[in-house]
Amino acid sequence: MRKISKSSFIVLMVAAIVATVLSCNKKFDNPPAYVAPNITANTTIRALKAMHRAGGYEQITTDIVISGIVVADDKSGNLYKQVCLQDSTGGITLSLNSSGLYGQYPVGRQLFVKCNGLWLSDYGKLIQLGAIDKSVPNNPAATGIPSALFDNYIIKGSLGNTVTPRTVTISQLNIAAAAANANPSSDTLQSTLIKIANAQFQTVGLTYSDTSANKSAVSRTIMDCGSNTTVLYTSGYANFAGATIPSGNGPVVAVYVPYRTTSELLLRDTTDIQFTGARCTGVATSFLSETFPSIVNKANIVSGQTSNVWQNVTEAGTTSFVGYVSGSTKMASISSFASAPAGATQTSWFISPAINLASNLTTVTLSFTCIDGYDNGATLKVLVSTNYNGTSTTPSTATWTTVPAAIPTGQTTGYSPAVQVTADLSSFKGQKIYLAFRYDGLAGGSVSSNNKTTTYEFGPISISGF
Repeated sequence: MRKISKSSFIVLMVAAIVATVLSCNKKFDNPPAYVAPNITANTTIRALKAMHRAGGYEQITTDIVISGIVVADDKSGNLYKQVCLQDSTGGITLSLNSSGLYGQYPVGRQLFVKCNGLWLSDYGKLIQLGAIDKSVPNNPAATGIPSALFDNYIIKGSLGNTVTPRTVTISQLNIAAAAANANPSSDTLQSTLIKIANAQFQTVGLTYSDTSANKSAVSRTIMDCGSNTTVLYTSGYANFAGATIPSGNGPVVAVYVPYRTTSELLLRDTTDIQFTGARCTGVATSFLSETFPSIVNKANIVSGQTSNVWQNVTEAGTTSFVGYVSGSTKMASISSFASAPAGATQTSWFISPAINLASNLTTVTLSFTCIDGYDNGATLKVLVSTNYNGTSTTPSTATWTTVPAAIPTGQTTGYSPAVQVTADLSSFKGQKIYLAFRYDGLAGGSVSSNNKTTTYEFGPISISGF
């Protein structure tokens, strides 16, 4: 076999190197150009929703196709297994049985929905398009379209489309919610992107939602300068649940949804809320409003039953704060009567979430109604802490300042009239505080001088400033 000469070897090596360099400089193939799907909408979202009757379930049995732009997805966690789709005539909520929907159906994507085989339903008068669960005979339930069938019904269109929110007033939203309660399809604003030009939170210094282990959804009241109100509804699973709500005034962009007769806003992300201007003048700023909307009579007060997330802590003994419900009256209640063992110390706390009191206020006032019953020496005190950690099961280890609140006392038989109690919290302006009601008594099974089992009932509770 002939040997390759040295000069020939060098020529071959140079050629190989040149070929390698040229191959490394080869451009990658460009991604294929977007090709619009071969499908056309043959009806509008408004016309589709007109097929629905309140409380009913309607299956689509014809080849109806709608198209719209996604105006809200589940990226922030404030929507769950849903996206909102909007065209020029209205919006509808798509119920989809999967999470991480924003990967396929992000805000700004055009979607075509082949509706044949899908169902219309409503939840609290919000019309939804999805599937039906018939596993319980004679009791169908709305559910999401199974993820395995997404491509059967949903055709993805172009990305990056924009929808200009419709500027509305809070009054218009409340009118729309009232109309939806009678006839959901008459509400042309639901599931659409809206903008309120000038608004503010009625109560400030709180977080958007519940950051405890319960992760309960929370409603925060939004108002305009005419004191018209709507509700910002935020899931405890939203990635901004623990952020502090802004204290100023300004525009908010959100998706509007009705819930029965209440208008609600769903925030996509905190960038959609720009409350950076001065608040309305002459309107009180609310920092806490507790009405105990869902408490159960004589049952321990737990998260989800209150307007705010309170800590119901029994530090010593077995006594807890329970609900008191009589007609429309809803209050917190506590007594160490019937606790055991007799004579044992009872110390219980009812502690608010963190409250950030603005510094640019003249006065800050705490107000609540209180009733004293069968008084034999137990006490109810109102306290404020600036260093409580928000979760401790031994709150007494924090530093607490007693608030000079005139709690009624001395009603040894029966119950006292309801007394309106107010207290000045102005010394805490500009600070983050926790408000607490502390009960101290001695367990006992009878009302006697040997026990301290006084009953106290109190609420609603508010903190406001000017």
